[in-house]
Amino acid sequence: MNAFPFPEVRLAHRVSYGETDTMKVLYYAEYLHLFERARSQYIRERGMSYAVAEERGLFLPVREASCRYRSPARYDDLLYIRAGISAWGRASLTFIYELLNEDQTKLLAEGMTMHACVNDQGRPIPVPDWFRALVGGEGELPHGHGEEKRESPPCPRPGAVSIRGLLIQQTSTPRDGQRGTKSR
Repeated sequence: MNAFPFPEVRLAHRVSYGETDTMKVLYYAEYLHLFERARSQYIRERGMSYAVAEERGLFLPVREASCRYRSPARYDDLLYIRAGISAWGRASLTFIYELLNEDQTKLLAEGMTMHACVNDQGRPIPVPDWFRALVGGEGELPHGHGEEKRESPPCPRPGAVSIRGLLIQQTSTPRDGQRGTKSR
């Protein structure tokens, strides 16, 4: 496999019958659900559940998602979903995913989700420093909140990552929640 952002998570998942179509192939929409599970596990493995992030005022709605299907997953297959953060914006972040077969030698699908950072009123906010530090970005964790500081290399910041020749790049645009040069 090509370079993948660090840190990362690999989540095991057995395909259930209810996740398949009439041909016993994993239904196409289920891939995004698997990406969501891996994303939640990624955050959890860094010391915090997504529910706690919401309690602290950080919400990460998906503003863009994609999936490229390469080979079908079938009923009762054991899969591994790999997730990592590929890019950071001022008020957004991008996760990338790979869906792998049981022995993790065959890429079945790859995708991405781009997330806005918003408060509980849905207004864009900068990515909090405590969240960047927690999940492998930059910044410092606040003291007294039960998380332990983790040392890890920073994730790529606005720039690009290449996945099998596909260039994924986070850029600053008004869609990122930035309205001109106005400071918050």
